[in-house]
Amino acid sequence: MVRLNKLKYIVLILIAFFFIIMIPNFSNAANVTVGKVKNLKIESRETNTLKIKWNKVNNANGYRIYVYNDSTKKYEYYSQTTYTSMTLANLKSSKRYKVKVRAYKLYRGKKYYGNYSSVLKTVTKPVHVKMVEMTSQTNNSVQISWSKVARATGYKVFLYNEKTKQYDFYASSLNNSMTIKQLDSAKSYRVRIKAYRSFGNKSYNSRYSGTLNVATKPEQVSNLKVISKELNIINFSWDKVERATGYMIYQYDNNKNKWKKIAETDETNIKIEDLKIGTIYKYKVKAYANIKNNKYTGKSSSTLMASTVPEKVKNLKSTKQTSNSIFIEWDKMNDNVSYEVEMYSINSGTYKYYDTTNNNSMEIVNLDTAKFYRMRVKAFVEIDGVKIYGEPSDIINQKTSKTDNIRAGMDVSYYQGDVDWKKVKDSGIEFLILRIGYRGYGEAGRIVEDGKFKEYLDEISKYGFEYGIYFYSCAKNEEEVKEEIEWITNKIKEYKIEKKFKYLAYDFEEYGTHRTRNITKKQTNKNAILYLNLIKKNGFTPVLYGNKTYFEQIFDMDKIMSEVDGCKIWYAQYNDRYSYKGYFDMWQYTSDGIIDGINGKVDLNIVYF
Repeated sequence: MVRLNKLKYIVLILIAFFFIIMIPNFSNAANVTVGKVKNLKIESRETNTLKIKWNKVNNANGYRIYVYNDSTKKYEYYSQTTYTSMTLANLKSSKRYKVKVRAYKLYRGKKYYGNYSSVLKTVTKPVHVKMVEMTSQTNNSVQISWSKVARATGYKVFLYNEKTKQYDFYASSLNNSMTIKQLDSAKSYRVRIKAYRSFGNKSYNSRYSGTLNVATKPEQVSNLKVISKELNIINFSWDKVERATGYMIYQYDNNKNKWKKIAETDETNIKIEDLKIGTIYKYKVKAYANIKNNKYTGKSSSTLMASTVPEKVKNLKSTKQTSNSIFIEWDKMNDNVSYEVEMYSINSGTYKYYDTTNNNSMEIVNLDTAKFYRMRVKAFVEIDGVKIYGEPSDIINQKTSKTDNIRAGMDVSYYQGDVDWKKVKDSGIEFLILRIGYRGYGEAGRIVEDGKFKEYLDEISKYGFEYGIYFYSCAKNEEEVKEEIEWITNKIKEYKIEKKFKYLAYDFEEYGTHRTRNITKKQTNKNAILYLNLIKKNGFTPVLYGNKTYFEQIFDMDKIMSEVDGCKIWYAQYNDRYSYKGYFDMWQYTSDGIIDGINGKVDLNIVYF
């Protein structure tokens, strides 16, 4: 019993000693605190390294760095340091990384850790682009490609600027190719590429690739045309191509069915000699440029069809006219030659095929009475189904005959300039309409006399022309209508021509534009009716001018014709045939008529009154 009590006593003493020893340690360990790492950020980055840094933590003995592992989805210990920065090495290029750091303190052989820093998300730079090459080119673009860079977001292309001696950014691409556009033709360029990796709102570039020298092709040769020809010679030319070294000429070989290069020149024309008479030839031209020991060839020109025959048709003339036909003839060539007659089309503004003949004469039929027609003739020979044309004849401008109630007319203003009225009379014009004046487009709307009206009046009186007059109106309301009529009648009295003409035309073409842009259709029709009735009241035959749109959509023709007794209609449609279904008394069929005595184009009319 005594021994047991003694053992208990010894145990109690040992326990007491343990607590005496350990209680201070527990108390001190509980007081060890380590601050959180703050302001973790990137100091620098390269393709496979990231240098990070952070603020110093007071009383910390060191720091542990952790990098996120995408495979394990965990942050793994990377290294530790006693400094406030570290370079993470052996990283993959152009890759995103997440890093965090925590401080630690050593106490009696044990590490005590602070909280983790905020996560730093960052990325390494891409490696530089390799194997850049030009894959194709045109006259204003080059296509380049390069090897892909692992994990790059995209690529930036740079062009060397000769002025600044620097590489300027051109464009970005998400692919490993790009077409560089809007370049000058036949010119060399230097190109470099950078890969980049986007991160947040920023992108991080690799260093430049090596320099790629590229060049564009010359422009396509244009305006290839024959400039002269003889029985066995063709001389043709083309427009100069900027920065071209020279040109290669190709002739099509019909026997071998392929193009053959026949010449090179640094000029923009060439004479091909010793050709066969009466044969068609086809030519193409390519420009080329020698750039840094390479020869770059442009796209072939359009094909030039050239022939050594036939000659130009000569002495084309009209020998007879009726009210709906014109007879023409010309000098005959050899028996192998045929002829095509072409008529000018007002619709298209071009000469169109009318008919073919093997003779040297033709009757052109189904024409309008008292109308001017332009025509020409081309000779051709047909070889292997291909027509080889000579130069068109000179153009003749001929009028069909008038009838008792259908005549040829013309309206003129100062735009026609100086006129030889005798030639106009001899050409067959029988009725004139002179512009007496006009109201200006501006808000003030000043009324102005036509600059040639008085001169034309004096001249036409010598040749016995019948004529009318017209006024170009921009009247907005009845008051301005009356003002224009008063001005017109005063001018008529001033020049004492009250009884020398009969027809006075109202020409209003400004609905919805200029100073009349805000007037209504109702007001427009009021103005027209008042205008025409005032013309009639002053003793003249009123004439209303307009086109199909005005007569069908703007003017109320039923109302106008019912309220203006004896009104004549002057219809304008520049066409080979008119399409208006309503009645009219005069047809202005073209504004580009050609009449002897007038230098330039003129309005022509068929007069039915």
